[in-house]
Formats: sequence, C-alpha cells, structure tokens
Amino acid sequence: MFKNIYAVESEEELKEQMKIKEKYMVKLLDYVELLKRKYRLIDLPEAILWTKNEIATEIISNIKYPAYTNDIRIVFDGNPKIWSKILLDCFKDIDITFVQTYFRNLPEDYVLSILGHEITHHLDLFDGDFSDEEYSEIWFEEGMCHYLSRRYLMNETAFQKLLEVDKEIYLFYKKTHTLSPLYEFDINTYEDEEADIIELFYIRSFLMINKLVDDIGEGDPLSVFSLYKKWIDAGKKETLFSFLGKEEY
Repeated sequence: MFKNIYAVESEEELKEQMKIKEKYMVKLLDYVELLKRKYRLIDLPEAILWTKNEIATEIISNIKYPAYTNDIRIVFDGNPKIWSKILLDCFKDIDITFVQTYFRNLPEDYVLSILGHEITHHLDLFDGDFSDEEYSEIWFEEGMCHYLSRRYLMNETAFQKLLEVDKEIYLFYKKTHTLSPLYEFDINTYEDEEADIIELFYIRSFLMINKLVDDIGEGDPLSVFSLYKKWIDAGKKETLFSFLGKEEY
C-alpha cells in the first residue's frame, strides 16, 4: 500500500493536510480495493504527496493543477476551496447559473474523485505508460479515469448532477468554439491550449466514455475495455472512434 507523505511549510498546514487525508482515506481505500478486484490495479504508486496548490504547481512541478501522478507518486491538494476557485476561474466565461453554482459549492466527493482519477491511471488495462510520449488517443484513458472514479466515489444522484454540469459546459463550447477532434487530445495539448480547453478535453472524454458504457457496454465498463483491447491488438490502424463505429463528442 502507498505511503502518505506531506509537503508543507508550517505545523498549521500539516494539520490541515492530515485532516484532508483522513477525510478521504476510507472511501479511497475502498475504491483501491475495488480497482484491484475488478480492473487490474496491480502496481500502486509508492506514495501520495499531500500538499498545497502553490507547492504542487510552482515548486514540485509546473503542471497547472495540483493533482498529477507518475509511477512513483501522486501529488494532490484535496482542499475543496482550492478546486472551487480553479474551476470558477477556468470557466469564468460560462454564464450558466447551474454550472457556476455547482462550482461555487463544490462537493467533497468531486474532489475525492480527482484523487481517484489519479489512482485509476495505474490500471494495467490501459495501453500506455508514464514514460510513453507517443501514447495515442489518450482521451480514452483520461475519460475512463474520470468515469470510474466518479461512478464509484459518488452516489447516483451526485454522478448524474455532475454529468449534467459537464453536458452544459460541452454544449456551451460547442456553440461558441470550433472544437478540435477528440482523438487529437495528446501530450502536446497541455502545452498548446488554454486551461479551459484542456479541461474541456477531459469533459468530452468523460462524456464519450459514459456514452460508450451505456451504448456498447450496457452499463459495464469492462465491456468497453474489451473492445479497447481488441483495437490495440489489431494494431491501432484506425482511430478508436472508427474502430468502435461511434461519432465523438
């Protein structure tokens, strides 16, 4: 099992991060056991590094958000107020009361699902690894990490509410922007695009996985993973969308 490590600047910050960790840990460990049992979670990261946003995004890394992973550790700030501010800033141009209200009153389970997303990246069911800069069609992995963490760490009402929030965001951008194809979501996206467009790629990926699970998997994500593996085994000679015979979000 992973270790819990803290990167803080004061005793007060340490107490805050320990409190956040204790709040999330029971549900997180239950989720880890489920992933081990059903989704081939074999190798966990060695540690979760609990820290604040500034340390995560300015000292440890220049990654824009305080939640990221590699094969050694996850770095995470679990403060809901920080994530509320991040999302409100990211989608400040969306004048939809339902969306803005949701982000202003961000549920703790939403924040927990972000940590769950990072854990889910460690599944052996995905094609790429943390050193693979040529990893293609990462929308599938990012969308599935969103889907599984939200599906299992939120109750049904909370999951459906977030689904509606993400649909509203997608529809807003569909009306106001020309959207790049989802299969173009790759490692360069993080350098080339603004924060809202990056987050939109995640939202579209999640919506696409949700649709695939409902339409193809009949509610079972493993059925979608099975088709994903067939695409990989066939040599990825066409886009995953083409292989699946589905139009993208």
